[in-house]
Amino acid sequence: MKHIIKEILDQIQFSDPYIALCNKYNDYDGSIDPKRSDVETIIQELEAGFDYVGRERLFRKEYPSRDYIVTFMLTFKSGLIEPFYYIRSIDKKNRLNLAMRDFAEMQVPDLEKKVKYKVAFATSTDSLKAILQEVFRLHHQFIKSFEQSVDRLPRSE
Repeated sequence: MKHIIKEILDQIQFSDPYIALCNKYNDYDGSIDPKRSDVETIIQELEAGFDYVGRERLFRKEYPSRDYIVTFMLTFKSGLIEPFYYIRSIDKKNRLNLAMRDFAEMQVPDLEKKVKYKVAFATSTDSLKAILQEVFRLHHQFIKSFEQSVDRLPRSE
């Protein structure tokens, strides 16, 4: 399944905008720890349908496709916004846990040389919203391409 992910990332040119996001929002020392309600308000404004999982302190949304379920999750802590995916086949034979930073590293193995941090940090509510807007834009490109790629696969893969 990783080869499919890599093809999708190459197709949508994932790493360049992700690197730009990390470089623009890299002020770890000035990062804020947003309240859940602030994050939830912004997420619901930008993208409906997310559930909050309190014990994990994350928001999640599932995207079922033909043979796979993609769960997109967003964690937040101390200004750090960590988007990641849990991708599993319906038959549970294939499973992957990958963060967006892992996606970028699949395309750019020396990512740490291109960014100060491999994630974006919010320093205000405005920067939190801007980060989430870009994360959702990248996410939608990935989901659309993933669904199209999976639909072209033979049922046995």
